[in-house]
Amino acid sequence: MSEQVPTRAISAQAIMRSAAFVAGVEDVRNGRPPDYDAFTFNQGEEYLGAASKITAHWNYERGRQWASLAPRLMPLKIGAALNPKAVALFCAAAKRGYIAR
Repeated sequence: MSEQVPTRAISAQAIMRSAAFVAGVEDVRNGRPPDYDAFTFNQGEEYLGAASKITAHWNYERGRQWASLAPRLMPLKIGAALNPKAVALFCAAAKRGYIAR
């Protein structure tokens, strides 16, 4: 079976730095319901625009998943940099299948 679209590897840090990931974390930590409509696209949309929204949707969900696993007081960032412990948790959870890859 072939894939629907070509995929490429991306680092945990790139995922976790994305605005969509941060939004997913903030929604869970603030008790807000999922905002999946923020990443909708239509079938007639040009490829790059749709692909960008699909990637953002995945990163948003990954942020929600990470926030559900992480201790509530674990900061995602320390200053402007990602918290190394948060990255390590993301990598361990993804390896175990707790966070979508």
